[in-house]
Parts: sequence; structure tokens; C-alpha cells
Amino acid sequence: MNGSCDHAIIRSNLNNIQMVVGLKCAYQLAVAQFGSALEWGSRGRRFNSCQPDQRTCIHMDTGFFQLYNRSRCMKVVVFNTYRCRKKVLAVILISLMIIVYIHYHALRSYVIMFPYSYYHSQQSLLKKNDYLIRTPSHNGFITDSWYPGMLVFHDEYGFEKWVDEPVELTVLYRFGGFKFGSDYSTYYDHTSDRFSSFYGAYIVDNKIDTDTTYGFNEEQEVVISEIMSIPEYDQRWLVMPSIGLSPDHVIFEVEIVDVVNDLNYASESGLKWSKVDAHIITNSPQHLYQNHQRGYLQYGVPKTPPDGLNDYYPISLAGRIYVTKNDTDNTLIALYILAVDFETVDEIDNQILSNTTISKQ
Repeated sequence: MNGSCDHAIIRSNLNNIQMVVGLKCAYQLAVAQFGSALEWGSRGRRFNSCQPDQRTCIHMDTGFFQLYNRSRCMKVVVFNTYRCRKKVLAVILISLMIIVYIHYHALRSYVIMFPYSYYHSQQSLLKKNDYLIRTPSHNGFITDSWYPGMLVFHDEYGFEKWVDEPVELTVLYRFGGFKFGSDYSTYYDHTSDRFSSFYGAYIVDNKIDTDTTYGFNEEQEVVISEIMSIPEYDQRWLVMPSIGLSPDHVIFEVEIVDVVNDLNYASESGLKWSKVDAHIITNSPQHLYQNHQRGYLQYGVPKTPPDGLNDYYPISLAGRIYVTKNDTDNTLIALYILAVDFETVDEIDNQILSNTTISKQ
């Protein structure tokens, strides 16, 4: 009798322990019986008893056990989600690495030039004189796009030495952009409409108090030689040396085609403009790669010249520059285009440059 009670207590405790972990184990042991075998025949013989002699475990789906099971499922879901996130992050990282590899030179240019341009904009005449010049971008109206942003360069002393006058110069410029996967900008590509091309603005201001404005005489007429000295300085001392050509070897020959005064250009400015068109012979940017040229950071790896042509061979370009002056601070403002021909100049002028807005902040 006592043995059966002890057995019952042990059985009860065992069941309680198993219920705590979410399982109810039923000992369904039965007395073995003689098998109800048929005669020898097609179904063979049944040797084992039909009664169970194994312990079966049944999951509990209510109350505490349901919460426990759900918590286990939650752990599985969280673990699987974590694994999925790792896979997604791995795919994203690999994709980014591929994009960086394909667009390395373009991305390098953006990463370097945008902060560099911002630094110069804070030192520029735009900042000093509170000018706001906005020239819209218009990618896609010709085959190739422009560089994705107007860049700024401020020259405090170089232009002053070049013209031997106490003035400083700020240059706003854009050039041909990078094609998909290309290691060079279309500035180097002689098959592109952006070959050796720029557009943007110049600002020239006096460093001393004076009633005169650079580029204009006492009768407030445009002095062509002074006006054309600005793009020449830009090409001779800034652009070409940055890609390895000495200023002494830079060609810049100008043939004036047309001059028109008293134009209502960039109408929102409220200023009168003079327009100068010119044929310009200068150097091609194409050349064999040279080490450590700072312009490579901006334009990418140079293209080699076509067969039979030397590095920096002479090319003919079309140039247009609009010039005005602000009488309040005697500042010269110029909007310019340098392109492969006048047809392209007209397109850039009509679609981009003529929509420039100039204002005081």
C-alpha cells in the first residue's frame, strides 16, 4: 500500500516538473495482451499488442504554456530577422562597393570639389559683396550632361599680378560631367559637345576705394582687351596648369566676331549688358597621363590625343561673354560660355545662361 502511494507521489511530482517546462507527459503504459492475429494470410501476422507501452508528450496550448510557446516562437522570429538583416546589409555593402568601383573617379571628384568649392565661396566676392548669382542647370538638352553643381574658385592675388592692378577675381564654373562608369569627364572627350567647355560667371572687384571699374573706361564703355584678359587668365593660369601644361606653353588667341552694347540680358538683374563673341584658339586638354596633377582630381583621368596629334594640341573654340557693372560698388560681373562651336554656345545661352538671376542678399 505504501509503495503504491510513493509511486503516485513520484508520478505527480514528475508530471508537475514537466508541466512547468510546457509539456504534459502521460505515461500510458498498458498491460500487454495477446495479439488478435488473423490466420496466416495476405496481411501477415500482428505480433505486437495493440496497447501502448511508450510515454507520449503533449504540448500545452493554453495559459502559461501558450505564452511560453509564443516566447519560443518570438525568439526564433527575432533570430531569423537578425539573419535576414545581416544578409540585407551584406547585399547593400556589396552594392555600394560596386557603385564606388564603377564611379570611383566621379565620386572622388564630388567628394573633393564640393567642400573645396564651399571653402572658396566663403572667401569669394559673392560673400564679401553679398551677391547671389544663380545659374540653372539644364541637363539633357544635348547628349551629355554637365557637372552636377556650380563650382567656385576665388583668386585673391594671381589675377592682380597678371593685370598689374589692385583687383581680385572670383570664378563660377561648370564643365562636362562624367558618363556612367567613365573614369574621365566629357571635358576631355573630343567627341562630346562638352569638350573643353565651360560656362559660369566672373566677378572682378577693386581692392581699394576707386571710382573706376575694371573692364570699363572713364566713359563707361567696355574695354575689350581687359574683358578678354579674364578668360585668358582663367585658361592660362588656372585651367591648363592644373592638368600639367605650363602657362608659358598655353595658347590663347582671340578673334572678335561681334560686340553688342546696351542689352537687357538676365532681365531680373535690372542691369545693362554688353555681349562679346569671339573665336578662340587654345590648347586641347587631351594628353598622356602625368603623375600628381591636381586637375585629375576634378576632371578625372585624361584622354590621350587622337593618332598623329601631340599632347595639348591646338583647337578652335567659340566664346561668348556678357559684361555689366554695378555702380554701387564698382564691381564687374560677367557671364560666359566657352564651347565647341557657336551653335552649342547658342543652345547653352538660350537654355541656361540667359536664365541667370543676380541679386543682392
